[in-house]
Amino acid sequence: MMLRTLALLLVAAPSVLAQQQKGGGGKDAGGPGEFHGDLKDKTGVMMRAHMLAPGQMPPMRTLALLLVYHGMNGNEDNYYGGTVECLRRLKCESEFVVIAGKSKGPGWTLEDDGPISKRVVEWAKEHYPIDARQIFIWGSSNGAGFIGRFGWENQDLVAAAVGYCGGYNFQNKEKIANGADSKTEWYFVHGGNDNPQNSGNAAKALREMGIRAVFRQLDGYGHTDIWDGQGHPDMSTVNDCRDDYVSWLRAIRHKTMELPAKDKEFMGRFEKSGDSLLGNKLTYLNLQRIGSVPAQAAIVMGLQSKNAGVRATAAESCMHASYGKASAEELARLAHDENDRVAAQSLLSLGVYANWHYPEALDALCGMVAGEKGDSTKGPSAGERLLAMEGLAKAMRLAAHGNFEDKKVWWTLVRALDDDDVKIRATAFAALQRANKDAFGYVPGAVPAGRKDAVAKWSSWVTTKCGAEQK
Repeated sequence: MMLRTLALLLVAAPSVLAQQQKGGGGKDAGGPGEFHGDLKDKTGVMMRAHMLAPGQMPPMRTLALLLVYHGMNGNEDNYYGGTVECLRRLKCESEFVVIAGKSKGPGWTLEDDGPISKRVVEWAKEHYPIDARQIFIWGSSNGAGFIGRFGWENQDLVAAAVGYCGGYNFQNKEKIANGADSKTEWYFVHGGNDNPQNSGNAAKALREMGIRAVFRQLDGYGHTDIWDGQGHPDMSTVNDCRDDYVSWLRAIRHKTMELPAKDKEFMGRFEKSGDSLLGNKLTYLNLQRIGSVPAQAAIVMGLQSKNAGVRATAAESCMHASYGKASAEELARLAHDENDRVAAQSLLSLGVYANWHYPEALDALCGMVAGEKGDSTKGPSAGERLLAMEGLAKAMRLAAHGNFEDKKVWWTLVRALDDDDVKIRATAFAALQRANKDAFGYVPGAVPAGRKDAVAKWSSWVTTKCGAEQK
């Protein structure tokens, strides 16, 4: 915490410090803490809202803004409580300003609520130290459809969007050059009992355009219980999904928005003194804060360093920030590094990127489990293969609830049931058991002959879920 504070103070903006001394936006705006009422700007009432801001403002513009949009005939209270509860559970409520609004009409429309949403964003930036590169939108049902349209048409403003149980129209759009490192990122959640193909097809369409998207299908859930958990034994799955998308949001920054002057100056230093900067841990805290593509060149410089310690530290930084495609490719290369610490840290970070559905990370981990050598002369060690398997298992933790789009990963898990290493077998089996409670008689510690029939049944099962294995 002390290092993080020092890193922030190194580049703190005096204007924001002055803003903090003034306090929040007054009784109409709510100021620090919770507020429930009408949000007003200079032209009048914008919307009714339930919102939360940190009790104490940071010394510079580091706060994320999360706008929450209810479903048809809903109101500002519908998703406020669950959102705030999640932030508090993750102990990150001091990083966000949450504004859950009420639509102008029964539901959200781009014509009425689009301009209002932009006014709310500007109001929030005026009254709180919001990082303009951390504008996030979340919506459910009608609200999800709205954030799909608003987010798509305002990619210069929105860094990431999360949609629950929505309908979208991303089809028939052309592939975008370098879309993964230039466009808004998307996260979709949909119940298996509620036409999940609406979100699944949206994620697929975006990926075909080259844009990163995460999709979580929760079988056994419908349109409302996917949020409130009603009718289920507990809230564990619901909360796991909330925690996952909030952790994903915390790692994302706008990819193309111009950096503030002080951050631009900081990044400019790497052209002359990159080696010395990359040897300082405070550097990585600033790079994580800046994040995304603008910080990627510096991180890649660290990942390519001749110094193993720098390579390992740069790889560790990737666990906290979604830097982009080039960083994922370098992590994949470093997973085969001759230095054990570098290789291990790279595999851990690839596990995080795999959960964020970086295809480069998923492929690299599958290859490591399969024993691919990469640039190494010796091939992966047993420990490195196990780290890769653990990364895949974690990446499939939520996918196991009903999403089998990553065919190569699921087949890698099934093939690992017959691996020579019992630890690999046990880890793969535990991951598969999340998706299918029927073990088919499989026992990780059994001899090959004792595993044969069970592995065949698992192979049949995975074929029904995601198709035949691609050779």
